[in-house]
Amino acid sequence: MTNPLLADWDTPFQIAPFDKISDDDFAPALDAALASHAAEIAVIAGATDAPSFANTVEALEAVGKDLDKVLGTFYTVAGADSNPAREALQRDFSPKLAAHFSEISANKALFQRVASVWNERETLDLTDEQARVLMQAIVGLCARVRPLRATRKIGSKRSKRGWLCWAHNSRKTCWAMNANGSWNWTKPI
Repeated sequence: MTNPLLADWDTPFQIAPFDKISDDDFAPALDAALASHAAEIAVIAGATDAPSFANTVEALEAVGKDLDKVLGTFYTVAGADSNPAREALQRDFSPKLAAHFSEISANKALFQRVASVWNERETLDLTDEQARVLMQAIVGLCARVRPLRATRKIGSKRSKRGWLCWAHNSRKTCWAMNANGSWNWTKPI
């Protein structure tokens, strides 16, 4: 039987078919949705064509529909009608979601693609909405990692760095926003 959380919903306004969903459906649906989302992200990060707003930022906005369905439905049900099983699921989901989104945030290839679009933003003729989505994408990737205030000695003069994003991994590298607003992958100060 197909998991109702991952099936197409033929309901008014594509609302979750709550009458067909049980608590036992959530964990396998989350695992499948996380795997699907990771694969979608890997396709974007591994793309060989030059980064553009459409193939990077819009593509990021378009992925994760199954994950949105599963989590939206789960948190709606858990928030409206909690029970011990749903509370246990919340405890189980939390580290899985943290690990999943940490992997995305630490994905150097993905960040380089988004940063490349960010660095070219002035030449892209973006609408105000697109510019906002791009800004949210770059900040969103860094919001899941710890920001640092720092300065760095460059030659004989000190240059303020905007802020650094320290990745939660053993790479000991970080993203740095330069004073001119461009992003670079660098060693920490």
